[in-house]
Amino acid sequence: MLSQAIIDNDDDLFWGDLLLYIEEQQVVPVIGEPLLKVEDEDGQIVALNQLLAARLAEKLRLRPQQLPSETPSLNEVVTTFMQNRGRREQIYPRLKAVMNELELRPWLPLQQLADIEAFQLYITLGFDTLVEQALQQARHLSDGQWQSFAYSPHTPNDLSDALNEMHQPVIYHLLGRISAGPDYVLTDEDRLEFLYALPSKERRPPYLFDALRDNHLLLLGGQQSSWMMQFLLRTIKGQPLSQQRSETEVLVDLPSASNVQLIGFLEHYSYNTRILGQNLAAFIDQLHQQWRQRHPKTDNSTAAIKLVPPVESRPDMEPGALFISYASEDRAAAQTLRDALDRVGIDAWFDQKGLEAGDDYALKIRRHIHRSALFVPLISANTTQRVEGFFRREWRWAADRAEAIADGVPFILPVVIDKTDPYSDQLPEAITKAHWSTLPDGQADDAFLQRIVELVRNYRRQQR
Repeated sequence: MLSQAIIDNDDDLFWGDLLLYIEEQQVVPVIGEPLLKVEDEDGQIVALNQLLAARLAEKLRLRPQQLPSETPSLNEVVTTFMQNRGRREQIYPRLKAVMNELELRPWLPLQQLADIEAFQLYITLGFDTLVEQALQQARHLSDGQWQSFAYSPHTPNDLSDALNEMHQPVIYHLLGRISAGPDYVLTDEDRLEFLYALPSKERRPPYLFDALRDNHLLLLGGQQSSWMMQFLLRTIKGQPLSQQRSETEVLVDLPSASNVQLIGFLEHYSYNTRILGQNLAAFIDQLHQQWRQRHPKTDNSTAAIKLVPPVESRPDMEPGALFISYASEDRAAAQTLRDALDRVGIDAWFDQKGLEAGDDYALKIRRHIHRSALFVPLISANTTQRVEGFFRREWRWAADRAEAIADGVPFILPVVIDKTDPYSDQLPEAITKAHWSTLPDGQADDAFLQRIVELVRNYRRQQR
């Protein structure tokens, strides 16, 4: 089994990465049932499904003594009704009527999440319209300024565009949206039918699956069925979760009896999943505060923020290239190594323009490292003697990326270009423990080039 780090909610690197990815619109929040809460008539916060279950039981004329508990789930209400010779087709329009009768007010965390303008796509596992309401309230949107889609085995609706071509926020109901018919997940049987249909070639929404596969996922609440979440993640990502991937998932939820199995599975079998054991409301509040510190609202609350353009709009390094990190004094050696790699068909990148200033440059470099197949830091007297330098930030970002890669899969490949001790105390552990090569002045020998070619081939095979 594999080992998976648990994130500390005070980890500055985690928060820095998350905010950068959100700014690039590379994060898709997946809203689970624990986040779907409302304020009732008394101002109390209650789980929506708990409220719906109680009202549906009344609508179906079920007596309290017939139900298995004082706070039954929707599935328990439906099961009890059918055991008492109720007809299935009566349930869906009555729950729709219950929903129409309620004046639902999304609780604050859902509104805070909707207020983060860089989120263009929200996936909800609920059949309700709470996310739509929160989005309209938080961003002051009117009809036509947002879109909502819902999946069902009978009508497998897809997104209207690829995620990077969206011009307005979109909510997608992965398990259906409430209606008078059985087009959403209400019972365990409904859930099984949806999950059976979802990965089939004929009923698979391609734009949606591309968006979920190619972006980072923010899983907000893990209290759904463990096997269901495992199945959804495997289906969405299109490959075993234990394989190396560029994208990550962050599961935010406090450990509990209802999610311990899911957390255990992700911790041991999914290299790219990070687990943040934090209260959902506290996490979203912290995320919203940090977002507003970076992107304060103007007097016009509906004004769009200036987002960082995707790296693709600043063409520089292709995904899967080799990243060369060096001190400015070692640029000639970096150029020599890059030329040698180019001769054997390896796309290698290093900054040829010199260090640029500002967060935009740091974001670009960090993104390049995240998308690179291999990270090659040049080690020299210049790097060990300098206690400060941008290359040290690159080393930290590479070390952070390496933590998400399977044991035994090389990523950091240090190259010593002079007589510097590769085990120097001035070098971080991520570099000293890696398999290093000695290439004086960046002159690559055949053995080194052959190894790089093989490693890049392996990387590309894993990405297919």
